[in-house]
Amino acid sequence: MSLRTGFKKRQPWFRYGFLILVIFGIISCRIQPIKRIGEKYYISSTGSDQSSGTSSNRPWRTISKINEMSFGPGDHILFHGGETFEGTLRFDEADLGSPLNPIVISTYGKRRATIDAGGSSGIILSNTAGFEIKNLIVKGNWKANSQTGNEGTGIHVYTDYSNEVKRRYIRIDNVEVKGYKHVGISIDAMNGDEIQNGFEDVQITNCIVHDNGGAGIATYGDSTSGKSWSHKNLSIGHCKAYNNKGLIGSSGNSGNGIVISNVDGAVIERCVAYNNGELNNHPGEGPIGIWAWCANDVTIQHNESYSNKSRTRDGGGFDLDGGVTNSVMQYNYSHDNDGAGYGLYQFKEAPPFHNNVVRYNISQNNGRKNGYGGITIWNGGTGISKVDVYNNTIFMSPAVSGEPAAVCIWSETDNVRFFNNILVTTQGLPLIKAKNEQTGMVWQGNCYWPSGSTFRILWQDETYSSLSEWQSAAHQERLNGASLGYSVDPKLIGPGVGITLGNADRLHKLNAYRLQTESPLVNSGLDLFRLFGIHPGSQDFYGTSIPQGKALDIGAHEHASFPLNSDNS
Repeated sequence: MSLRTGFKKRQPWFRYGFLILVIFGIISCRIQPIKRIGEKYYISSTGSDQSSGTSSNRPWRTISKINEMSFGPGDHILFHGGETFEGTLRFDEADLGSPLNPIVISTYGKRRATIDAGGSSGIILSNTAGFEIKNLIVKGNWKANSQTGNEGTGIHVYTDYSNEVKRRYIRIDNVEVKGYKHVGISIDAMNGDEIQNGFEDVQITNCIVHDNGGAGIATYGDSTSGKSWSHKNLSIGHCKAYNNKGLIGSSGNSGNGIVISNVDGAVIERCVAYNNGELNNHPGEGPIGIWAWCANDVTIQHNESYSNKSRTRDGGGFDLDGGVTNSVMQYNYSHDNDGAGYGLYQFKEAPPFHNNVVRYNISQNNGRKNGYGGITIWNGGTGISKVDVYNNTIFMSPAVSGEPAAVCIWSETDNVRFFNNILVTTQGLPLIKAKNEQTGMVWQGNCYWPSGSTFRILWQDETYSSLSEWQSAAHQERLNGASLGYSVDPKLIGPGVGITLGNADRLHKLNAYRLQTESPLVNSGLDLFRLFGIHPGSQDFYGTSIPQGKALDIGAHEHASFPLNSDNS
């Protein structure tokens, strides 16, 4: 048999075999797993738990029915708008969505539905992710004044697994959370020290959290070394946290507005925090409106924080606290808080604190208790190191108790630098109160204005009554042998009369701290990049690009020929 003949004898089978393979391939493609679309489940007070739940005409009735079921990618759990459903919604590792196909918990109809948990937590996600929670009211029965009622958390997203997996994708949007003893919205990793499991790609937006105990919004984790963090890539935006009053007798601070920890990469922006913390009575520490601790690469920007309180310590507007690194507070407005407008604090046993920036912020009449400053620095642990504070505007008038100052430095620091800031005080208040020896501290190019009263800088147990006297004695406000700094009226439009905005999208309307055209501080700022290698960013507090002239201006406003906003002070 020739090779050719043999080939011809096999050819029909070859052809059929090829055809079979093609057909099999087509069939295989058709029976490949299709992306799960998910099912919609409806819950209404007029429904029945014996119904299918898959139609608004045949809805389920109770939260208990939902808790009996398991859900997967693309499933929607929809509550009838305007109605109230009692109980706690619970989801665990058997319920798992995905970033592209999340499990959605929401409302159908024109109004938001209410989850009323009474004395328990409202919605619990344990060891799972791939969820969107939106368009709901989540309510408990916590009563702050009597410290009674609820014992839970409003929305509690947590993991307690001991592996090092970060669960991905959580969205919480347009949710009101109120009346919970502990936290309104909590992202939590309870996993043991240095185990890096937690959550990543978390967004909390357009939420209102109020009348809770411990905090409005919070993240937690067990890692404390500063070398690893439980959570990654967190965003909190356009939220309001208010009247979260605190827990009497708590073992730590309570009554925070928004507080994040154990996060690597976070942004808190366009949020408002006010009237939090008034019941905190912990003797050693207190709450803050918006702050971070034990975290890396955090940006806190374009927020308003005001009228936050504490019965003991703190009660400030903003704070970068123990163990924060490579982070920035910028373009914020802090006013009328009990504590500091902007705190830089390091507590005992916290990981290192370094490489942080405070820039283009406005502080008005903070430090209403216990002698805090518009900016306050305190090192109670391993040190405050490598911090740059520049182009902020601080106004301070006398408080009911204590003696506040524009800037308070309560303990030793290492390489903290102040450039291009405006410090304004009234009625003889100190411009600076600095204790102890400061290593590598630099003050250059700032404006110190006592509003016609006595010039006072309290510096390492000495009081200086003029800028020139302080320059000579402290070797500050000098560069390459030349004297720097100003003690002149900055000619702000309305120092001390900045109003409450209540909406962080309106910060640009805060006219009170704009420089007037004739201000001597226009084009008078130091060139931070040329002199010190500091890139000051692209804009000022008001969103104006910088610089507008031949040099930076001093303070939080870069003067430009723009019309003022007529609806503000």
